[in-house]
Amino acid sequence: GLPIVDITALKKEVEKLTGIPSPAEFDYDKVVAVVEYRDGTLIDTVYCRK
Repeated sequence: GLPIVDITALKKEVEKLTGIPSPAEFDYDKVVAVVEYRDGTLIDTVYCRK
């Protein structure tokens, strides 16, 4: 089977291989999508990346 690995150790191993990603930046003036619950309530907004 697959070995069981602590999530923190797994994160460190991946960061060694790929580097630490820079935070994503968003253009809050450009809405890509809105997410509505079935009763019409707005529950999320998706913005364009810079």
